[in-house]
Amino acid sequence: MNVEEHVVEFRDIVKQQIQEEMQSVDGELNEVMKTIQVTKEHADEQRDKENKRNNMILYNVPESDLSTDDRSTADMDFCLQLFNTCLHAGVSDEDIVKVFRLGKNR
Repeated sequence: MNVEEHVVEFRDIVKQQIQEEMQSVDGELNEVMKTIQVTKEHADEQRDKENKRNNMILYNVPESDLSTDDRSTADMDFCLQLFNTCLHAGVSDEDIVKVFRLGKNR
């Protein structure tokens, strides 16, 4: 075996080793990316649950004939009256973050 064949053989061995290492790193990187995606989805789900934690849906609430802005104020007033007069919950207008109606307006 001459020196040139030995160099070519060594180069092929090193090339093979590098390819195997790159494949290993690629597999590990894909695994990390999958874990990150699953973690992100879980965090999004938890954030969604946290945002909905204090939601409340009321049915058959009378709809006001006022304009859209005034209607929202009337809905807020109705909720405050319901919580404080009927349920004695001690809710203030600062406690209610947002009031909106589901479905179509009349």
